Amino acid sequence: MSQANYSFEAVGDVLCIEDLGPHDMFKTVTNDAENVLEEIKKELGDDIPPVIIYQDSDGFWDGMEYDDQRLEFYSLNTLDREMAIVKALWRWSGNESN
Repeated sequence: MSQANYSFEAVGDVLCIEDLGPHDMFKTVTNDAENVLEEIKKELGDDIPPVIIYQDSDGFWDGMEYDDQRLEFYSLNTLDREMAIVKALWRWSGNESN
């Protein structure tokens, strides 16, 4: 199975990663997250936004925190990208995400 098939867009302080599949041919972004983030980091360099959200293979938007040594996922539990951005920014600013 190949690496994840995805697209990404920087929206202000948020990096939005969309899982494009198909998952019978490509890994999911969730299962290939470290490689996905390394590829994006190579492309964007120091311009990578501090907040990362991704659309999983079921269409839900969730968040990731990554610091080159540790990858952590957190739930945003929404199908709406704009709501995911708001929730992730709220969490990043030191508030609760729910």
